[in-house]
Amino acid sequence: MKTTTITLLLSLIISISLQANSTSFEEGLKWKEKGNLVEALKHFEKANEADPSNLTIAKEYASTAYELRKYVIALPTYEQILISEPKNVTVLTRLAKMYSYSSQKFKSVEYAERAVKLKPTSVDEQIELGDAFYFVKHYPKAIELYKNIQPANEYTLHKIAKSYEKMSAYHSATEYFGKLIELKKDPKATLFYEYGKALYNNNQYKLATKAFIKSKEKGFYNKKMINQNIALGFFALKAYEPALEFYLEARQSAPYDKNLNLDIADCYNRMGNFKQARLVITELQKTNPQDGDLMYAYAMTFYKEGKTSKAESYFGKAFAMKPALKGLRYTKSRF
Repeated sequence: MKTTTITLLLSLIISISLQANSTSFEEGLKWKEKGNLVEALKHFEKANEADPSNLTIAKEYASTAYELRKYVIALPTYEQILISEPKNVTVLTRLAKMYSYSSQKFKSVEYAERAVKLKPTSVDEQIELGDAFYFVKHYPKAIELYKNIQPANEYTLHKIAKSYEKMSAYHSATEYFGKLIELKKDPKATLFYEYGKALYNNNQYKLATKAFIKSKEKGFYNKKMINQNIALGFFALKAYEPALEFYLEARQSAPYDKNLNLDIADCYNRMGNFKQARLVITELQKTNPQDGDLMYAYAMTFYKEGKTSKAESYFGKAFAMKPALKGLRYTKSRF
């Protein structure tokens, strides 16, 4: 009789537990359907705790946590699911993506390679695998995966362009930034800025300058940065007057930026206006009288002007302030 009672009690407890588990899971599904993933996750967590071996519950729990970017929850849950389903491409892909953000990037590569062998057909999964390789800096493989997605979309074109840029393959980077600009109906200022940088690094200074100007016209968020880059483009084209104009505009946002002021002095030197170049440097020396770089630049204005004996005395002062400058000598200066 005792045994029968105990058995009945255990059955009742199990029945109540399963019922509670089922209720939590159903509630989670309802909240997920409504779009409230935070509330859904709470219920899936209860259901998973009550029945950790249930793969259906575990998948919903992991998936919801993943969508909420709660990787601390999603990652170990997906690891458990993988034990039962070692060829689940979604699980492998998501593990690869999550590990790409961690210090254990070798695991990201391992899972991504396993997923690729299964030849995923879902565009989302192909993109996630591309992202996993991108974030662990395996750019050629990332490019290959992004290119496999057809037709190309804004996201993949941008990632391909950035991947080429990361590898200093600027010619290819400019090609894909160009394709992205053509695809977009209204390219943003930041995209023209990125395009300009790639063009500049590819020594296409005229096109780079045009792209930077377009970025400025579209309201690029950083006035100093965009004006400096436009100035750089003109400077590379040896168009020193417009370069100076944009450098001066950039200085309005950062009047005491040393490097920016030295670029302005450089422009004046190139234009043969050595007196104005010295005025720019002298202004900075008022607050940094012992700055060796400034003294060196000041000396160079005389050197470029042909006043070598006067330049020598200031070079001596610069070397005393900053001995490392001796290694530059005169021909290796910024001027």
